[in-house]
Amino acid sequence: MDKNKECSVIKDLIPLYKDEALSKLSVEAVEEHIEKCDSCRKYKDNVFGELSKSGSIDNNMPEFEKREVQNYKNIASRLKKRRIRNALITAFSTVLVIMLFCSIFTFHKVLSGIMEPTIEMGDICFINKMSYKFSKPIEGDLVYLLREDPSFHYEFKDVGRIVGIPGDKILIKDGVLYVNGEEKQKDVYEYIKNGGIAKTEITVPDGKYFVMGDNVNISYDSRFEEVGCIDEKNVLGKVCFAW
Repeated sequence: MDKNKECSVIKDLIPLYKDEALSKLSVEAVEEHIEKCDSCRKYKDNVFGELSKSGSIDNNMPEFEKREVQNYKNIASRLKKRRIRNALITAFSTVLVIMLFCSIFTFHKVLSGIMEPTIEMGDICFINKMSYKFSKPIEGDLVYLLREDPSFHYEFKDVGRIVGIPGDKILIKDGVLYVNGEEKQKDVYEYIKNGGIAKTEITVPDGKYFVMGDNVNISYDSRFEEVGCIDEKNVLGKVCFAW
């Protein structure tokens, strides 16, 4: 490039360079040129010196240089404002996305072996809290529950499997689970030692769900009278997967 043209371009960029409104490549180009060019170095010193001290333009500058400096100072100011605005928009958007994510999804660490081998102790469950806002749980769903410990009378969150929905008839006989007279969950429950309240056929009440753990012979679940069927409002979400 012709030296005069190059100097003209660099002088145009110097006010932006001062306000850190240039890309990394442009900064490198300006600095490399200034090292070799006395005229542009002097121009840069004028811009940096006078503007940094008073924010005003050196009155000894030629008029065309004054206009150029002021124009690019205005451009740099607008770019600065744009960068600040974009940073604020990015920060706000990030917070909004995080809040939206947390309102829809949550995580739960399983602290017992009641869902083994499907979900191991120590696994983290990824839960969709919106799953049942527009639909109802169905038989076989792995769900995230709010339960109460009958011994200590405090609430805790747990996971379990929906075995019966409202209106279903549940019976556990000879170690086998029957739902509405049909043998169920052969692949999950090999032999159920304790039928609990379902030793005789029960009907799941409206607005409630019969829930069991996959590790059925250690699970403290809806078979036990102290727990019973889980209220619909305490089914907090669906377990999507665990790892």
